[in-house]
Amino acid sequence: MLEPLRAMAQEVDQRWSKVARVKEALPDIAAETWEMAAISFDPEALIRAAIEEVQWAPQHQEHLRYGQPALTVFCSRDLLVEVYLWEGAGGGIHDHPFTGIFCILEGIALHDIYDFEPQIPLDDHMNLGLLKRQTLEVLRPGSLRRFGAPIPLIHRILHVKDPGASMVVRTREGRITPQYNRFSLGGLREPTERTAQVSHIKAQLLRRLAQRNPDSAMNCLAEYLDSADPGSVYDALLKLCSTPLRDELWPFLESLSYPNLPSLRKSLTGFEVEIALYNELQKAEKGLPKIIAACLSFARSPEETLRILSEVTESKVPAILVQDWLLEEIGLEATASTRVVVDAAWRAQSLSELYTLLADRGYQNMETLETKFAKIFELVHAIPMIGWYRGLGV
Repeated sequence: MLEPLRAMAQEVDQRWSKVARVKEALPDIAAETWEMAAISFDPEALIRAAIEEVQWAPQHQEHLRYGQPALTVFCSRDLLVEVYLWEGAGGGIHDHPFTGIFCILEGIALHDIYDFEPQIPLDDHMNLGLLKRQTLEVLRPGSLRRFGAPIPLIHRILHVKDPGASMVVRTREGRITPQYNRFSLGGLREPTERTAQVSHIKAQLLRRLAQRNPDSAMNCLAEYLDSADPGSVYDALLKLCSTPLRDELWPFLESLSYPNLPSLRKSLTGFEVEIALYNELQKAEKGLPKIIAACLSFARSPEETLRILSEVTESKVPAILVQDWLLEEIGLEATASTRVVVDAAWRAQSLSELYTLLADRGYQNMETLETKFAKIFELVHAIPMIGWYRGLGV
């Protein structure tokens, strides 16, 4: 399995060299060569071949955590080809400093693509701005996407059907990290490689102090805001959001008239949402429960959830899948009645909207059931995957 992939990579390298290795030419060359090679991917054959390899070529991702694992198939001065094996993995929203193609070899993945409009510079590299999602799609084996020059791809991918595998054919840019910038759902762009400046270390120390003595930490924060660069202030605020100081932060910053507070707060909330969603996905049971949780985490509306869930599972009744998942999460038995209520609770943004939806679905004398309905609404909306996008306005 390694040899056909290496032969394909060498063909790409040779064809690319004939056009002077112009970066913008690589995606089309790589896509055409891959399609002409018509390689039937056999993951077990690849794994056995890699295990039996007597002398390994240098592994580009050797010291990184991208792929489970990553296998370097081909590496020349300007070109890199890697295969990544996955098990329920994915990253945050990011872009890349390189150009090429990626394709799904095994499994199913959710993939969303974004545009970013910078608005407020925090330092030379960090910006607050508007992150707009352009599309959400389901990728299957054979799905191939071009990326890079002239416009970097800002995207996120999550492998939802295990096991999974993907391949990248790309330029080498003199950097080994697979990510260049990461983006918050709330609208922040920051580099993934940041030097351990003194102010950045102080941000970490502030969090430690807040866990021990919140009052002392708040006093130190006031002094810290006067001396730290904006990027490190952001780091500090993000870290303090997970401490007992969380509820006091924003009134305190407002009292100081700290600049760009609405944008900062939206961005930090975006990161908190991402962390909560990621943690819940890590806890989700493999198989259908994880697929449903992933679809809820990526979608921006109930209708979009049902669309992509139907694509992933090929189910004609995705709403019932979500309803039963929700009932399992909140500990209620799945019946025709509870499905109706939990479905309305999921779709509604408020209790009044819930009551309206239930009335439209034939419920009578709801006054006697309002307490029960309100409790179900509360339980459903306590699940991080439900309605996460509403507060962010994304």
